Amino acid sequence: MSILALSFNDVNFSPVQQNGQIWITGSELANALGYARVDSLNKVYERNSDEFDHTMTQVIDISQSVNLTFSNLTSKTRIFSLRGCHLIAIFARTAIAKQFRRWVLDILDKETLSQKINSQQTISPTQQSELQTIVAKRAGNCGKARMEMWSRHNNHFKIGKYIQLLAIHFDDAKFYLENMQIKAKLEHQEVKTLPYPHEVIQVAQQINYEYNGGQYHSWFVHVRDDGQLSAMPLLKGYYPINLAEFSKKFDGLLDFVYGSELLTTGRYLASK
Repeated sequence: MSILALSFNDVNFSPVQQNGQIWITGSELANALGYARVDSLNKVYERNSDEFDHTMTQVIDISQSVNLTFSNLTSKTRIFSLRGCHLIAIFARTAIAKQFRRWVLDILDKETLSQKINSQQTISPTQQSELQTIVAKRAGNCGKARMEMWSRHNNHFKIGKYIQLLAIHFDDAKFYLENMQIKAKLEHQEVKTLPYPHEVIQVAQQINYEYNGGQYHSWFVHVRDDGQLSAMPLLKGYYPINLAEFSKKFDGLLDFVYGSELLTTGRYLASK
C-alpha cells in the first residue's frame, strides 16, 4: 500500500510516519469526517479523551513553509493513528462517519498485513502445535505419510522447515494440510473381531465355577488360531510368557552378560 495515495472520497491525506505507523493530522481527519473546522473534531476528542492513549493520538511539531520570508515554521499539531481515527469516528455524529469507519478498518487491515510481511514474523509455538496435530491425525502411524505431508507443505510455502512458516500464511497452511490428497499408502492396523457373545458367556461361567471351587485365582484367556476363545487356569505363582518375544527382548542382554565379567563377579559376591 502506498501511503502517498491514501485518500477517502475527495480527501487526499498527507500521512505522517511515526514509530513505523501511519498517522493523520487532525485537520485532515476533520475534513474527511465532514467537519468544517478542526475545532469541531478537537471538541469531540476532548469530550472523550479518556478513551484514547498515546498509541492513538499525540501532539507533535510539524514544520510548515509559509513564504520565502518565514520558512520552516513549526506548529503544534494533533495527529491520530489509524486506530485513533477509527475511535474518534465512532464518537463523530456526521453523516459520513459510518463510511469512514469501514474505510479506516480496511486500511488498518492492510497496514497490519504489511507490517507482518515486513517483519517476517513466523508462527508461534501454539500454531506449530496445531499443524503437528493435523499431520498426526491424518498420517497416523504411517511415517511415509508424515514425511510426504511435511515435504509438500514446505515446498508449497517455499520454506526449509515448517517452523519457518510466516504467521500470515498460518490459516492457508492449515487448509492445505487438512485437504491434502496423501499419496503414500496409509497403514491401517488390523482390527480383530470380538468373539461371539455365547463364547464369552461360556468362558465367564468356567472362570466363575473354578473360582468358587477355590482352586484357582488366575486364568490365561486367549483366542486360538481357529478363532475359539479359551481360558486356561494358572497355578499360584505361575504366569504365561511368550518365549519368542522374550528371546527377542533379552538375547542382547544375555549376550552382554555372558561376554563380560558381570556374571562372574555376581557369582563371586553371592558365594561370600
